[in-house]
This record gives sequence, structure tokens and C-alpha cells, in this order.
Amino acid sequence: MPRAYISRVERGTINISMDNADILAKAVGVPLRDLVDPAKFQGLDDAA
Repeated sequence: MPRAYISRVERGTINISMDNADILAKAVGVPLRDLVDPAKFQGLDDAA
């Protein structure tokens, strides 16, 4: 994934697809939910 693409995502000038977000999360070793917005996923682990 080109650095310029990641930079544009970070700056909010483009949106990232869920597939690419998953790739980035795996690359940095964090769960996708932590990369996106952990607050949006709060309580989901307890629902199972």
C-alpha cells in the first residue's frame, strides 16, 4: 500500500475500504476495531 495513500487516509482526504483497513490493522498488529474507533465497538465482546 503506497505511503501517499495511507497519508491521505490519515488526513481524511479519502475514505479507506474495510478491506484496506483490515490490511493496515494486521500490518501494525492491532485489532481492526482499535484502528477504526474503539468506542464504537464497546460492549460487543460481552454480547456473545
